[in-house]
Amino acid sequence: MNIFVLSVYSKRNTFRGILIFLSLLCSGRFSPCFSEEKGEHEPVYLMEEIVVTSRSGSPSTESVLEKEDIQALQPVSVADILAGSPGASVIVGTKNSSDILIHGYNSSEVLIMVDGRPINEPYYGKLDLSTIGVGNISRIRVVKGSSSVRYGPNAMGGVVNIMTGGTDDGPPVSARFTTGSGKDFRADFIHRGRIRNVGYRINFGRTVRGGFPLSSDFTPTSLENGGLRDNSFYRQTDMGIKLLFGPRETPKWSVNLGNSHLSKGLPSSIYEPRFWRFRTWNRTSLDLDGVPVRGDTFRVKTKVYIERFLNEFVDYRDGSYDPYDVYWESTHDNLSAGFLVSSSYAQETNGITNTGLQIRWENSRRQAEKGIPWFENSTATTWMFAEHERMLADGLRLRGGISGDVFVYDSRDRITHNINPSVNLEWKFRDYTITGAVSRVSRFPTLHQLFSSDSGNPCLKPEWAYKGDLTVSRDFYDTVTFSATGFMNRVHDMIFRSGNLGIYHNIEEARLDGAEISGEIRVLPLKAASAATLLDSRSRDGERLEYRPEWKVDTNVSWTIFPGLSATMISRIVGERRTEINTYLPSYHTESIGLVIGENHTVAARLMMDNIFDVSYEEEFGYPTAGRTVLAAIDWSWGGK
Repeated sequence: MNIFVLSVYSKRNTFRGILIFLSLLCSGRFSPCFSEEKGEHEPVYLMEEIVVTSRSGSPSTESVLEKEDIQALQPVSVADILAGSPGASVIVGTKNSSDILIHGYNSSEVLIMVDGRPINEPYYGKLDLSTIGVGNISRIRVVKGSSSVRYGPNAMGGVVNIMTGGTDDGPPVSARFTTGSGKDFRADFIHRGRIRNVGYRINFGRTVRGGFPLSSDFTPTSLENGGLRDNSFYRQTDMGIKLLFGPRETPKWSVNLGNSHLSKGLPSSIYEPRFWRFRTWNRTSLDLDGVPVRGDTFRVKTKVYIERFLNEFVDYRDGSYDPYDVYWESTHDNLSAGFLVSSSYAQETNGITNTGLQIRWENSRRQAEKGIPWFENSTATTWMFAEHERMLADGLRLRGGISGDVFVYDSRDRITHNINPSVNLEWKFRDYTITGAVSRVSRFPTLHQLFSSDSGNPCLKPEWAYKGDLTVSRDFYDTVTFSATGFMNRVHDMIFRSGNLGIYHNIEEARLDGAEISGEIRVLPLKAASAATLLDSRSRDGERLEYRPEWKVDTNVSWTIFPGLSATMISRIVGERRTEINTYLPSYHTESIGLVIGENHTVAARLMMDNIFDVSYEEEFGYPTAGRTVLAAIDWSWGGK
C-alpha cells in the first residue's frame, strides 16, 4: 500500500483525479442507534460523552482507540498516540509543544476534550498534547470528517475526546513505572474502589525528564552540538479523583477534580538563539456530570465545569539561564467555565432525537512584564443543536441536524453568529457500507487572534467551511477490512498569518482536499493495519499552507508470539511540509518496535524502541526531533480482575 500511495502522489493529475472521484461520493459512517432487527434499540446514553448519543459502531471518519490499542503503542503522552492516527499529524516546534493537525486544519481548529469537557487553552485555543499523560486514559475517540452538530462551534477541524477510566474498569490497584533514554522516568499509580453507592478512582502521575536525545545524524550548529537537546528538560505532576454516585451500572452523578503542574525548557531554534522556559504551568479543573432523568425512551444529561490555566513564561538573556538575569517574564492567568444540558428521545418507530444547549465563558488576564498593567479580555459562546436519526429503509440510515451559535467579545460590544446544518446518509448492503455527509461548520477567533498586542486583530470574522466526505468500505470474511474516503473542505474567511510574524487576517478562501485509504487484516495471531492520507491544502492563490504534510502513511503490525508474549512494529512515513520561509522540509520515515512480556498478568514488562534507524528530521523548521529512544516499563496490578 505504501508503494501504491507514493506512486499515485508522484503524478499530480492522477492524485487530483482520485480526489475528485472520491469526493463526489462524500462521508463518514455514523454509529447506528438501533440494531438491524426492527424495533430493537441500543441504550442511548454514555457517561463519558459530551452529549447523549448512541454507543454502537463508529463512523469511517472516526477512529476509536481502546485501552488495549493504546497500551500496544506504549506511549508516554497523548501526543505519542495521536501522531499515528490516520489523517492526523502532530508537530513539535517553537514552544516545544505537540500540536495536532487533522485533514489540514490546525490545532486551534480541533476541539480537544477530556470526558466531554473542552480543554483547549482559552488564549491560544489549542493544547499541548504532550502535557496529557496516559496513565488514566481508557480510550480516545478521534472525529475527522463532517462531524455531528452536537459538538458545536470550534470543532471545525475535528474532535479528540479523551476518556478516562471508571471506578470499576480494572484492578483495585495498578501502577506503571517507565524509564528510558532522554525521557528518564515516569510513574503512574491508580486506585479504584467503591464504598456502598459511591465509586471512586484516584490517580497520580510523575514525569522527570532530563531532555530528549538527538539523532547521531544531526548536524551540529553554533547553537546546538547534538547529544541531549539543549534546554529540553521536563517535570510534571498529575493528580486526579473521580467520584461516581449511584448504582454501579447506572450512576446518577459524577464529579471529576484534576490538577497538572509542570515546568519545562523550550529549546532554541538551531539557527536563531532564544532562551525560553515555562517556569510554572498549572491546570486545575472541576466538572460535575448528572443524569437527572433516565428513562427507557427519554434521558437528560447535564454538565457544569470550570478550569483555570496559569503559566509563567521566562525569557533569559543567555544560555546560562541565570534566574537573576531575566530579559522579560510574562504571566497568563486564564479561566474558562461552561454549562451543558442535553436530552435524547428514542422511539422504536421514529428513531432518536438529540437536543442540547451549551454556554461557555473564557477569560484571559495577561501581564507581559512584571510591574506593568495587566490586560484582560473575555469571550462568551452560546450554542444549541437539534439532531434526528432514523432508518429510512432496510440498511438505509439518515441523520440530520442543525446548530446555532452566538459569539460575544470585546466587552459585549461585538456579537457574531452562525447557523450550521449537517446531513449524513449511510447505506449498507451485503458486505459494503457507503456513507456520505455534507455540513457547514464554523470557528470563532481565539483571544490571542483578537487581542494579542503584536499580532491581534479585533476585526477578525469567524471562519466557516463547507465539508463533504465520502466513504466506501467493505468487510471480507470478518478478517479483512478495506476503506476508501474522499474529503473536500472549502474554508471561507480562514484566519491566517505568515509564519510567527504579522497580523492575523482572514483569507478569502482556502481548500483542504484529500483522500484516505486504509486496510486491516486480522488473522490470529497476527493483526496488521495500514492507512495512507493524501492532502492538498492551498490558499485561494494556490500557495500551499504551512506545515501540512502532503501525504502520510501509517502501518501497525502486532503479533502474539504465544500467550503472554507479543510484539508490535510501527512505521510512519510523512511527506514534504512547506515552512513559513517558503522552503520545504523533506519527507521522513520512522520505524519503532515494541515487546510485551506477561500481558494481562499481575506483573508485565514492556520494551519500546522509537525511531530505531535514528533518523534525523524536523516537524517544524529549525526544531529537530528525537532520535533513537529506548523505553522500558513495568506494569503491576493487584486484586480484582
